Amino acid sequence: MTLKIRNLVICIVGITMLLSGCQSMRPVDLSGNEPLIAKVRTGDHVRIWMRDGRKLDLQLTAVEPDALVSGEQRVPLKDVERIERRQINWTRTTMLLVGLGLVAAVVAVAVAAASRPVFGPVH
Repeated sequence: MTLKIRNLVICIVGITMLLSGCQSMRPVDLSGNEPLIAKVRTGDHVRIWMRDGRKLDLQLTAVEPDALVSGEQRVPLKDVERIERRQINWTRTTMLLVGLGLVAAVVAVAVAAASRPVFGPVH
């Protein structure tokens, strides 16, 4: 693998890892008239606190009117005390991207300045 390709792979992996940190768990409002299916969807990553004290981390494969389903596991809503859903934190993501842009600009200026000769050509 050439140095250029290796550096590109390292950058892509690093950015992916940083962006995954831009997600956070947000509470789902279980009160109100809006059905749960409007608040969580198939594919969502959720953390569920059960009334018996258990805590479950699941990726939903189905959302039913009276239960959340993950694979073979069915969680009746009557047994659920609290639900949190993983969502992108846009504030954190924006700050990260602006910070990365500023760092890239500073590095580009530093590289450009370092590659210029200190003394001009001799005439």
